[in-house]
Amino acid sequence: MNSNFGLDLQNYASTDTHSLAAMIDLLGGIQVDLTRSEAKYISDALGDNGLSAGRYTLTGTESMVHAMDALSGRDPLGNLERSLSLVHSAIFNMRKTATKEAMLPLLSLVFSSIKTNLDFTALKDMGYEILKAEEIDYRSLILPSEGSWQSTGTNGEYVEADIPTNAALLRETLYNVQ
Repeated sequence: MNSNFGLDLQNYASTDTHSLAAMIDLLGGIQVDLTRSEAKYISDALGDNGLSAGRYTLTGTESMVHAMDALSGRDPLGNLERSLSLVHSAIFNMRKTATKEAMLPLLSLVFSSIKTNLDFTALKDMGYEILKAEEIDYRSLILPSEGSWQSTGTNGEYVEADIPTNAALLRETLYNVQ
């Protein structure tokens, strides 16, 4: 990341979609407004679960399918807006239900599934600050960014990204520099 994108990241934390889905389940799901085609897509991908257009609280697995439409072949990277909406909804739900007792199972899952170079105390302190803050100013960027990649391969199974464009967007988002 640092060499490819011209960054100076000293600390990191990451997880996988399976763990993220489990975290969403512990938070009680994610509320979304589904279009008819989105409901059909989720139902088809996971088997008939009776979804139709309207407001739903999606499970973790349903949320991952909704946010990461890679199965349909229409969007190899998933729907970027839905992915960002998932993050916003997860933070909102976490803050709404944030009691020490409710957060213990979530923290246990996070600490067992996260890959990081931060120590336990730093992670715990960051989580506590997020939960107690009245407002949080954060920025999100999904890479490769919209319009900076193209599908390649016989069936569009590969993604070719414009690395310099994405590096500039990432540096601007992280460091407020152009």
